[in-house]
Amino acid sequence: MKGSGLFVAWYNYDRINSYNATLNFILTNRGFGKTFGAKCNVIKKFIKKGEQFVYVRRYKTELNDIHKFFDSPDLRKKFKTHTFEVKGKTFYIDGKIAGYAIALSTSQKLKSVDYPFVTTIIFDEFIVDKGCIRYLTNEVDVFLDLYETIARKRNNVKAYLLANNVSIVNPYFTYFDVTPRKTERFTIARDGELIIEMCTDTVFINEKLETKFGKLIKGTKYADYSIYNNSLRDSEVFIEKRPKRNTSPVMSIVYNGERAMIWLDYKTGIFYCDDKYMKTCNEYVLSCEDHNPNTLLNASGINLNMLKQLISYFQVGRVRFSDQNIKHLMYDIFRSLGVK
Repeated sequence: MKGSGLFVAWYNYDRINSYNATLNFILTNRGFGKTFGAKCNVIKKFIKKGEQFVYVRRYKTELNDIHKFFDSPDLRKKFKTHTFEVKGKTFYIDGKIAGYAIALSTSQKLKSVDYPFVTTIIFDEFIVDKGCIRYLTNEVDVFLDLYETIARKRNNVKAYLLANNVSIVNPYFTYFDVTPRKTERFTIARDGELIIEMCTDTVFINEKLETKFGKLIKGTKYADYSIYNNSLRDSEVFIEKRPKRNTSPVMSIVYNGERAMIWLDYKTGIFYCDDKYMKTCNEYVLSCEDHNPNTLLNASGINLNMLKQLISYFQVGRVRFSDQNIKHLMYDIFRSLGVK
């Protein structure tokens, strides 16, 4: 990040802005300055055009330090002829309202509020690292509801969803059925209205490697994530496509609205999990919320022989997953059944 006496390289929004997408997902190396760049972006828009912005975090507690939003010395140096202030959850530049801070968890209370001058939404840290905080129930719908509240019928509102590359498995990519391509910087979907950028920068990588911390973590899994922008939680262990021969469907499991199909290779004794639904098998759910007339409720899980067998096979490394989405879903299922 430019400034702070450390990094010259920092994230620039020009490339992603050139695509003119509505939803812009940005996953970068940790510390690459995507939030700093987003702040510069909206400040310039307000100073030049009077366009306002909304800064979003998931929970109210994440806005406890919002009064420090403009406190970066680099930011104030860059815009040294302008004044910045935060009053409550409202941002001021040169004494005029420039933006608002909103907690997504309480955003549905704002449906009757108008934001006619807002053209940019910044959702910071949209990917959750498991064990820290949780996604909201139906979070993507909640976010889209907030977007519509702000944009109404206008076509000039862009949303930037920022995160470190914790995992490509998250409710947003699942909702829009999109997976970023590993070999390409940009993945475009939804007729160009959704874009994902997996950004790495050679200058930034080299600079970070030369820091004391960079030398400390060099060669570790954390360095792959923090420096090289590889997913922290997306190990390729147990990722394997199901063979076309010798496998038969044994059941499907629905958990939190998502389905996994379970197959057994009777020749090798390995279970395969994917999303290729077969109606010929029983479908089990683990909660009342997922239950419907066509499913079998198995809340305890342990009284089903095939499920018990699946768990025991997983514990000895004989279960495979078609991709990261299915792997994360099945891990959630196993955890819900008490597997550690």
